[in-house]
Amino acid sequence: MKKNVVALLAWMTFLLPSALTFALDETTVTNATPAFQALPAEVQAQVKKAIQGGATAKESGGIEKLLPADPGPQPTSADAAAGTGDNAIDPGKKSAENQEAPGRDQAHYSKIEQRYRQGYASTLSGEVRQFGYDFFASKSTRPSQLAVPHDDYLIGPGDKLRIRIWGAEIDAEFIGAVARDGSINVPRIGIVPVAGVRMGDVAPVIRKEAEKYVQGININVSLEELRSVEVYVVGAVGSPGLHMVPAFSTVLGGLLAGGGVQKNGSLRAIELYRDGRLFKKIDLYALLLKGKRDFDVLLTDRDVVFVPRLGKTVAVVGAVSEEAIFELRDEKTVGALFDLAGGILPQGATGRMYLRRYLHNQEFTVQDIATQEDEAGQWKALAVQDGDLLELQFLAPTWPRVVRLEGHVWNPDVFQYREGLALSDILVSADLLQPDSVTDFALLYSYDAVSTRFQVQRFPLAKVLAHQYDAKLKPYDRIVILSRQETGIREEFSVHGAVWKGGSFAFQPGLTLADAIALAGGEKFGARRQGVELSRQEVQNEEVVTRQTLLSMDQDAGLVLQPYDDVYIPLVKDATVQRKVTISGQVKFPGSYVVQKGDHISDVILRAGGFIDDAYYYGAEYTSEKARAIQQQSIDRMVQELEIKAQQVTSTQAQTSIGAEEVAGVKAAEAAIGALLGQLKAVRAKGRVTLQLAGMTSFRGSAYDFVVEDGDTLHIPARPSFVATVGSVYSPSAYLYEPDMDMAYYLDKSGGPTKEADEKYIYLLKANGEVVSKARSHAVFSSFNSLKLMPGDTIVVPADLERLPYLRLIRDVSDIVFKIATTAGVAIAVM
Repeated sequence: MKKNVVALLAWMTFLLPSALTFALDETTVTNATPAFQALPAEVQAQVKKAIQGGATAKESGGIEKLLPADPGPQPTSADAAAGTGDNAIDPGKKSAENQEAPGRDQAHYSKIEQRYRQGYASTLSGEVRQFGYDFFASKSTRPSQLAVPHDDYLIGPGDKLRIRIWGAEIDAEFIGAVARDGSINVPRIGIVPVAGVRMGDVAPVIRKEAEKYVQGININVSLEELRSVEVYVVGAVGSPGLHMVPAFSTVLGGLLAGGGVQKNGSLRAIELYRDGRLFKKIDLYALLLKGKRDFDVLLTDRDVVFVPRLGKTVAVVGAVSEEAIFELRDEKTVGALFDLAGGILPQGATGRMYLRRYLHNQEFTVQDIATQEDEAGQWKALAVQDGDLLELQFLAPTWPRVVRLEGHVWNPDVFQYREGLALSDILVSADLLQPDSVTDFALLYSYDAVSTRFQVQRFPLAKVLAHQYDAKLKPYDRIVILSRQETGIREEFSVHGAVWKGGSFAFQPGLTLADAIALAGGEKFGARRQGVELSRQEVQNEEVVTRQTLLSMDQDAGLVLQPYDDVYIPLVKDATVQRKVTISGQVKFPGSYVVQKGDHISDVILRAGGFIDDAYYYGAEYTSEKARAIQQQSIDRMVQELEIKAQQVTSTQAQTSIGAEEVAGVKAAEAAIGALLGQLKAVRAKGRVTLQLAGMTSFRGSAYDFVVEDGDTLHIPARPSFVATVGSVYSPSAYLYEPDMDMAYYLDKSGGPTKEADEKYIYLLKANGEVVSKARSHAVFSSFNSLKLMPGDTIVVPADLERLPYLRLIRDVSDIVFKIATTAGVAIAVM
């Protein structure tokens, strides 16, 4: 009965899907198969411990499944005394060494690493690590169900095959699983045994069976899904136990599934057991050091991968390719250890090699390996022991005997010193220099061994480049090329005058007069090409002397300038000025005409086509910008004079006012005077010039045919039909002109002056721009009133300003306002 149960369990182990897990007790495993009992006792113990610790069949899943399981309770002192602590490989009770699992941050060191770091008094062993274990810390890719197996893969129960058959009578595709008896049932062909057949031979096997029934067919077979196999991975691994892995997994895949080899486990004596016998011994150093994988055989169902304890070790540190703690197998000499470490680096000081060792009596020794006297290399045969530390010192750093080129160059460089090396050997061409390098001189730093400092001297760089100067160099010399910008060197020159963008510019050697003018944007229209002035500074007897030279843009275009030269290009007067005079009114072609110096009014009138029939010569209005400026200046001066007088009066009144009424009166006067001043300040001169225009025959060449200037205007109106009366009259208005009628007539038509009128300052604004006043004509009133008027004339009757109490005190107020009005040619109404 017991045998039947064992057999049933064996079939269940084979048939259950990989996702299902199960547990076996020690008795069942021990008696299950003769193969198990054929295993070495140590391996049997590890398998039993894995099962006792709750190990179950585990599918090799994602990367996270390669991490170790919870280490469980730590060994107690009793465990250690019983030999089950750190010195025993116990999957259920992992030691401190065993806990450094692959994939974790290995910031801490294993115990053996700590011993090599701290117990050998070596300055080079502080970071030494055990060799090879990082291979399992890199989270390597697990064996995949999707990987394509090679042709040597043996088909077995559980594999799924995709079979495509096509030919003259058939075209079909079929996916089927290999049954427990190792056969597969192919539609229209039947049952075909395929277990144990190589993957590359499956198609011929099926074709041979099919040709018994159908001729002329083709068959293609691919592996749709791999079966899984169960393997024990035990010993010094991260997750010991029973694992499900893809059928074509190798020993490395099994180790990955088992969590990788721990640092207290051997990389060089891994054992693979099959059917209870040692099938293969595996040395991972073959892969890690030489890239060989011939040991990496495929796993089969119920294989056991056993990782024993770490073997003997020796550390190699210092000037070698691979500093590490190496596990020994057949290596017994210093030379063999250096081979494991990748050989000695060129920087290694072979004369400074030490073997640090603990003797059996725990005495620590340091053996100096004499290599320099050993020309035959017998030192390589020196024997090593477990726990040795082999140390190779680095060559002492020395200051290289070189010469350096530094600074403002395209490629700073280092040159090996040799006897006779000179500046010209390094500064071979100006192409070495970057733009804006200082070429007048460069710096040479030479080391002084006495003061242990660099001494600096300058040398003529430009002459070195021109092969006119050279100097020998010494070891450790530094040649430094300076930058004009970094040293603040900026030589300038200036161009101004008739150029578009004058100013100061950075001087460049070889710059010519034409270049300088081009940098300033080129010459403007009207530039005096034959009168360019060059000012150049010279130092004579500790004094600066400036010399001027007249140049021609054409003949002296190639003249080479010097730093701080000043180039001035004069502009011909009015070269860019367009003088214009505007004529409007009763001419044939009114408009703005460009005039030249010396043109007269008649010239402009003729260019405008002359007068038309209804031109009113008497009313011609001519304005000049110059006259306007003079008139406005006079008006502003009179307004300022009036303002000063008004301030004096109001200030005096304010000081003498006592009662509230007087104070209020002063304030009212100040406001009224302020309003008058504001009105006067707003008066703007027209710039009108009196002109007695006539027909061209009589006008041209007359005294009034004066020279025109830029901005002048001439307006010839049509003959008006009215005369105007404005100001302090009873009926200000424009009246129809009547020939031979005088001022009295038109004043009478407007009702005459009012009682507020100041008849002393009545004035006549004539249509030709003249002003005639009673106050300035020195005529009696009757003769002034008898003046004959012309169409367009205006009679102005001003108000009597002195009738107002606040203006009566201002001396000459009426006279000043009268002057302002007549100067501006306007009528000012004062309320």
